[in-house]
Amino acid sequence: MERSSRPVMSLQVGEVVRLKSGGPAMTVVATAARAKPGVVECAWFDRDNAYATASFPPRALERVNLEQPAAQAPVVLARAGSATP
Repeated sequence: MERSSRPVMSLQVGEVVRLKSGGPAMTVVATAARAKPGVVECAWFDRDNAYATASFPPRALERVNLEQPAAQAPVVLARAGSATP
């Protein structure tokens, strides 16, 4: 397996990331300065709402954009018994 010459992404504590292969959004809780060298420690809540942590190589992670799209249409709710628009 050949190593990539691309620079490793620099992550900061508090950033939200996800494994490139998919999975839940995770918060970076420790970087090389406080975690094992060459890994990023992440935390998330699993499907049962249990707190989980694991360490990953930075090359396996990508940043997650949690901002809502600006073009999202507003949601219109109708009251029971009223005509919908």
